[in-house]
Amino acid sequence: MIVISLAAAALGAAGLADAHAQAAMPQAAGTPEMRAARRDSLGRLRAETMTQLLATIQGHEDEPARKVFKSVQLLRDTPAKELLALMDTSYSKALGVDCTSCHIADKWADESRPNKAKARIMIEMVDAINSQHLVQMPRKRDGGYPTVTCITCHRGMATPNQMLVP
Repeated sequence: MIVISLAAAALGAAGLADAHAQAAMPQAAGTPEMRAARRDSLGRLRAETMTQLLATIQGHEDEPARKVFKSVQLLRDTPAKELLALMDTSYSKALGVDCTSCHIADKWADESRPNKAKARIMIEMVDAINSQHLVQMPRKRDGGYPTVTCITCHRGMATPNQMLVP
């Protein structure tokens, strides 16, 4: 098993911690331009983190996540590189956050962040909606069933949008 928490050296934990802190301003703050700049900075930060994590697991990318990472409780049989991609696009981008919303940059397996537990609950919720409820809906034109993902509700915001658009 690769000890992913050793990635701190590869990630340059001090530099990433500063970048994560700068990116952690409230999402609704500022002008549209300020929000766009924040999205760009989060995208760059996530891309940098992904590049470094992929380098850390090099040679093990196609192994099941449970063999490569510590504390993987869901999606255990997903290839490691696919799990990282899911976390980057399906979760982080959909919620407008970076990796440190759920993880501590130099201690990826750490369980102390409440958002990590919330994310697991939300993953199970989305799976239940898709596999138990939406399969009862009429099929789409392509033959598949409707599905929901994180972005269905979150729309790039850490808290799901509950406002009605006039």
